Amino acid sequence: MARARRWSPFLDLVATREPAIVAAAEAGRIDWSSMSIDSTVPIGRRLRQERRALALKVALGDLAGVLDLTAVTQRLSDFADYALDAAIRAAIAERYPGEEPRGFVAIALGKQGSRELNYSSDIDPILLYDPETLPRRAREEPEEAAVRIARRVVELLQARDGDGYVLRVDLRLRPSPEVTPIAVPVNGAIGYYESQALPWERAAFIRARAAAGDVALGQRFL
Repeated sequence: MARARRWSPFLDLVATREPAIVAAAEAGRIDWSSMSIDSTVPIGRRLRQERRALALKVALGDLAGVLDLTAVTQRLSDFADYALDAAIRAAIAERYPGEEPRGFVAIALGKQGSRELNYSSDIDPILLYDPETLPRRAREEPEEAAVRIARRVVELLQARDGDGYVLRVDLRLRPSPEVTPIAVPVNGAIGYYESQALPWERAAFIRARAAAGDVALGQRFL
């Protein structure tokens, strides 16, 4: 622990804010299953605190040789899925109280898709929606609703404060990112990949999986 704090300013800062984790690590009894974050804390801040705690736990397990590389990347990737799903659910609940988080899915690509995220990886999801099932207000177009949900998801994950941030989000792997909105209708995405996508865009789906939100919708798309 002392060496980790001496050589890593980030771990030193996080350890100062997470004394319970430090004490558990020094006693050899880190609890991997619990984050112990107050559920009344706003979702964005709660996710940032959970990410901070997880980063410290994983780093200590990594440095101590308790976690191998596969376990490290698995835990970081699982958290990314969890945080992305929580952000989608929160974004829908905030704008459409009482509605189920249906009709909106994040397709994980790249390192998140293959569960190989490292400590500093960003995520590259494609955000898709089903105009028929997506929650929306009266006279609100599906695209408008989907874009608002997507913007809120990105805001929750990328916002920074004293607790840091949750994840950096790069949405440029979606179909024709220079002209399309940040959330794409699922049938439009299918049409694009069937008729217009470049070989490298299709190849990106080798590691794709439905990671968060309406996973059943994502699995049908894939």
